Amino acid sequence: MRRWTVINGIPVDPKARRIAVEQRALPAVGRTRRGRVAAMPRSRNPACVWDAGEWYPLGDAGGIDFGHLRFRLHGTRLQGRWALVRMSGGGVVDRPPWLLILTSP
Repeated sequence: MRRWTVINGIPVDPKARRIAVEQRALPAVGRTRRGRVAAMPRSRNPACVWDAGEWYPLGDAGGIDFGHLRFRLHGTRLQGRWALVRMSGGGVVDRPPWLLILTSP
């Protein structure tokens, strides 16, 4: 499972882009019954799951390995079509930043 932290909030305008940084997956241990809160493994601080739901790939789901993934979200809070696009950066980084783009509400 993969997850991202989106800087400056989720874009609600198709012209807006937000930086998304891939994070390590949360462990299943420590989750509440509804799956909303888990403890971070090192700090033991609670991590909140902001939205829950399902996602459906549009096109090839393997595109994430090439730096581009288009998908549809059907979540509790978010619905619509989105794209994650890996940004090319100079130097070697452990987890390169991505752009989260709303393609259609």
